[in-house]
Amino acid sequence: MVIKVLSFDMACTLFYEPGCSKSWYEVTLKNALDNVYNYLTSSGYTINYDMLYRYYKKISMIRQKRRREMWHLYRIHMVFSRMGLNIDPITIYRVYKVFVEAIANSFTISQDHKMLLEELKSRGYRIVLSTDTGSHEIPLMVLEKTGTVKYFDYVVSSHLVGYTKLSPKFYRYIAKLVNVEPKEILHVGDSFERDYLTPSKIGIKTVLYSNECSRKDINCITRLDDIIEYIG
Repeated sequence: MVIKVLSFDMACTLFYEPGCSKSWYEVTLKNALDNVYNYLTSSGYTINYDMLYRYYKKISMIRQKRRREMWHLYRIHMVFSRMGLNIDPITIYRVYKVFVEAIANSFTISQDHKMLLEELKSRGYRIVLSTDTGSHEIPLMVLEKTGTVKYFDYVVSSHLVGYTKLSPKFYRYIAKLVNVEPKEILHVGDSFERDYLTPSKIGIKTVLYSNECSRKDINCITRLDDIIEYIG
């Protein structure tokens, strides 16, 4: 079956962010919560940063277990509630915007990956950006910030779908959205479980993007350009 649609994971595959080399919580999340803390304290609120960090991390872990996505705005509401903070709805929304903008600003894309997208578009492939994120605004901000929106036909996030990439429902949504058979889609990402095993369960062709490709029983590439051999 001919591949008609290419689906790329965002973080640590097509785009780079600090959390790709260290724990996401220790780098990207900390930076975003630093911005939240600074915004609130400059607005006159007294905030315990350690408590803010601890509660956000704990609530986010619930999302991992359920495979259902939690909107970042919902998480922020829950954190402030558990901290006993009385913050008005408009300020909470502004805090949310500060949070997601901080995350989006951490993403970059290499010139090599831009050239790959250019090549794939010139060959007529439809391209999907697929990402686990508690805000559909984040990938949209990333595309706008990096000037790469022209390469993508669709942006599919776990926030949009309601399920994380650990659920086959995430990938079934993509197949329905692009209106092709799952076997006509090729998905590439850096997570063995989220980007390789889960989409393969519904018939999507999968390729793992990794620094090391030691296993011979899986499709694996160390350079994203090597995806060409799987679609030729």
